[in-house]
Amino acid sequence: MGTTANRMMDIGYVGYVDSDEVLDLKHHWSYVMMVGELKDSPKTDNRSGSWIHVARSAREVLAAQDDRWFVLGFTLCGSLMRLWSFDRLGGNASERFDVNRSPLEFITVVLGFLMMNIEQLGYDPLIVKYGTQRYIEGHRDGQIERFISD
Repeated sequence: MGTTANRMMDIGYVGYVDSDEVLDLKHHWSYVMMVGELKDSPKTDNRSGSWIHVARSAREVLAAQDDRWFVLGFTLCGSLMRLWSFDRLGGNASERFDVNRSPLEFITVVLGFLMMNIEQLGYDPLIVKYGTQRYIEGHRDGQIERFISD
């Protein structure tokens, strides 16, 4: 259920967890849907300040979730925000913007993240989860076939 890492992400959007599963106060990378990194100073909006940290969190999510195409994230360094998209080859960042000067843009970003469906958040729509079973459904000779993933 995810990997063990000494580092912790600053903020993340965590998906639905079955009531039968017991979670302690630590997060599990297998449930993280989006990652974020928070810093006090705008000077930390750089490779060593925040970019590497958010990339490491995204890498942990991709390692724990084989049904993801990509992971979305953000960095918020002081009042400077940057949006991120990570796939298994690397990451892309947006231009940074100041949330104090563009509050409507900030609100739009937050609401956009919260309103995305699982496909928009990077999950592979071909992989179907039913209880603990995962499969890919396909059609062959007019019949539906399920390819079960162990």
